[in-house]
Amino acid sequence: MTTSRLHYVPLAVFFIFPITFATTYFTAVKLDHINAFFAYISDTGTFAPEMCIFGLGLSIAMVFVGGVAYIRFMQIEEYLRQKGREENGKMKIWNKVGLFFGLLAALGACVVGAFQETSVLSVHIIGAFMAFGGGSIFLIIQGFFTKAMAPQFGSKSLAYLRIFLGVSCLILFIISYSTGATSLKYFTGDKAVKWEPHHGGWGLRVTSTVTEWVMAALFDLYFLTFVPEFKRITFVAPQFGFVEMTKERNMNGKTTVVMHQAVTSISEM
Repeated sequence: MTTSRLHYVPLAVFFIFPITFATTYFTAVKLDHINAFFAYISDTGTFAPEMCIFGLGLSIAMVFVGGVAYIRFMQIEEYLRQKGREENGKMKIWNKVGLFFGLLAALGACVVGAFQETSVLSVHIIGAFMAFGGGSIFLIIQGFFTKAMAPQFGSKSLAYLRIFLGVSCLILFIISYSTGATSLKYFTGDKAVKWEPHHGGWGLRVTSTVTEWVMAALFDLYFLTFVPEFKRITFVAPQFGFVEMTKERNMNGKTTVVMHQAVTSISEM
């Protein structure tokens, strides 16, 4: 059997996220675009040139996040097919719901990277809700599926860890958004990315930014938990057929076009 390489997909997410954020953070601080302490993740990708790195890095990472969501969806589909349980109908629906929120989170992060908070704040916030809110629901759903598929895939302890991480991310997102929105009511400065303690609402600002960074770290850690599991999955690529068209003349002298399927290839990952 060919060794599966699907585990590289969540592993790519695990590495691309911190590399992107670290690069944009140190670039933004170096160019004095943000304060070194208590900045939002989005603050690090607000101005050029770091916003270019931020948008590109997030877009690449979200391709892999979408890949994780799809692979996980197909894994659960195959598991349900083999089990053939009566309750599979509801589980299939929840599996589709999980895929939806996984892809929604990936799209939301792309929106966050493309629409900076200083240019189109409303769209940026919508993207954040899609990414962190939708992503948290995706994580929670996958945690419950892990519990249902244990011990064939994962364990009960892994399931509870994933549920804990998913619920924690959802709670942290709510705290981050609510404290961040409230802090703006007390802000007296000119630029939020240059927020100082004397500008008002500092405690709320710190709470909001810290919870966002912790939430992002938990998201990253969650994707790492898929690596051992995806090593046990193989994926057969779709079949591709090449069609040749030739002209043939019949006994009456008329020309007809004949189509022949020439080659079919199958590759395995």
